[in-house]
Amino acid sequence: MKIAIITEGYRPFINGVIVSIDLFAKQFRKLGHEVYIFAPSYPDYKEDEEYIFRLGSVPSIIQKSIRIPVPIYIKMDKLFSKIGFDIIHIQHPIIFGQVVKRLVKKYKLPLVFTHHSFYENYSHYIPLPQKFIKKMAIKLSVDFSNNCDLVVTPSETVKEVLRTRGVIAPIEVIPTGINFKMFNKASGDFVREKYQISKESKILLFVGRMSKEKNLDILLDSFPMVISDFPDTYLILVGEGPERKKMEKKVKEIGVNNKVLFIDSQPYNEIPNFYKESDLFLFPSKKDTQGLVVLEAMTCALPIVAVRSMCVEELNIDKRAGFLTRNSPIEFSKKIRKLLADKNIYNEFSKNSVEIAKKYSYEDSASLLIDKFKDLISCKKS
Repeated sequence: MKIAIITEGYRPFINGVIVSIDLFAKQFRKLGHEVYIFAPSYPDYKEDEEYIFRLGSVPSIIQKSIRIPVPIYIKMDKLFSKIGFDIIHIQHPIIFGQVVKRLVKKYKLPLVFTHHSFYENYSHYIPLPQKFIKKMAIKLSVDFSNNCDLVVTPSETVKEVLRTRGVIAPIEVIPTGINFKMFNKASGDFVREKYQISKESKILLFVGRMSKEKNLDILLDSFPMVISDFPDTYLILVGEGPERKKMEKKVKEIGVNNKVLFIDSQPYNEIPNFYKESDLFLFPSKKDTQGLVVLEAMTCALPIVAVRSMCVEELNIDKRAGFLTRNSPIEFSKKIRKLLADKNIYNEFSKNSVEIAKKYSYEDSASLLIDKFKDLISCKKS
């Protein structure tokens, strides 16, 4: 099977969608399929993988490291004609959407769309009336979904929301899974050595993009309350984004800059080492659709403290592998302190985290999606 994966972002940039693409593509190839990825070009980046088609791009006004692809129909049409794809799997509907719809119609190919995000949650990046932008983002994603042969969602909650919005296309829930082999090889010793944190100190960890929609203020607002009871505690934030400078300034203003470490985005194979050497994982986002980083942290036996949201509620971790809280710094800090203070609860949650995460194998998710691809190709031919 020849599979085209079309994405508006790809390496060297890293986020949850790109991790998902890499995991699925890796397993598709293991299963004997040919996988081609259409992605934006990045200046000075040397390609280390075959079957990647880089399209022209321009820098994003939001963050220079993000590139916006410029899909050119003629160029993509030539590649479609030359390779002879069996199925198209698109990851974002906004920029590539219209071009891809023309191509699948011309070549009579099944189109699959993974609905990774609720795009209206990013409306604040567009300096236009927010009510209008949110409405258009929802309409665009619904209209595009209804032009697809299959929509994939990372959770049941996302599926339910799409149905209420008017998506009538078939929807399959297939979460992004975890590469257990990579995470089981993690060794965190170098983290404490490199950043000069003693073995006795506690580490609270956040991994992700530092942007407004991630609700990061609650981490900094709750942290002084944590160190008032547990002074030998550090907060490590791994990632980059438009809110980082603002957060660095705030850390200095509230006087905890000697206890908070901002670390640039790391290669994905280095991320497990940060989980391995941490004590708790903090997840403040209210708008993620799966929260892959939560499962990654749980794979490394970390209890979770998260703001209650649809994606973490579906994992069924509250009072089993962590605590879900209201969007309140006081409540958030209270649950962190509870886990740091009570070894019995901590050990129980740590054990449960691993057991819950075991259900999310990227190999199983990829095999399920391949089965769906085969069904769609068969239906298209008949």
